[in-house]
Amino acid sequence: MEQDVKINKYVIKFCFAYALGLIAVSLMLYLLDIDANSGVSVAVLIGGAVYAAGKFVENNKRIPSKQEKSKLVWLSLFSCWGLSIASSVIIVLAIAGFDGLLYIYAIVKSMNFLVIPGLFLFVSLLYFLILSWCYGGFAKRQLKNLQKKGKV
Repeated sequence: MEQDVKINKYVIKFCFAYALGLIAVSLMLYLLDIDANSGVSVAVLIGGAVYAAGKFVENNKRIPSKQEKSKLVWLSLFSCWGLSIASSVIIVLAIAGFDGLLYIYAIVKSMNFLVIPGLFLFVSLLYFLILSWCYGGFAKRQLKNLQKKGKV
């Protein structure tokens, strides 16, 4: 029988892992003078979700139930967007000040209105699928590996 698990604990683990990943990768890319691409953000997302899913399996000796997985995916997705937006604003403010935010606002304002929600939906769907795999498929793999090692 499954116990009642507090999902927020694992979402917080995801947030810390995701934030640390963003900071580490951003710092490395900056120091190496390499331009970031979408693959970098996907790798950081996977890293944070794999860490949280692994901790869930390790602590509970099972994979998340369907309801738990759904909560993990949605809360991680919302957290990801919040952290990404907040870190972007902080970086722009640190590098270019308030004028940098005004410049980005002007660029966004000049874009076709449907492009922004379209991109947001596309990236959200991609992130949703990745998070679903991490909290589902990866969690199953993690459980099997722990069972082979006799830790479960």
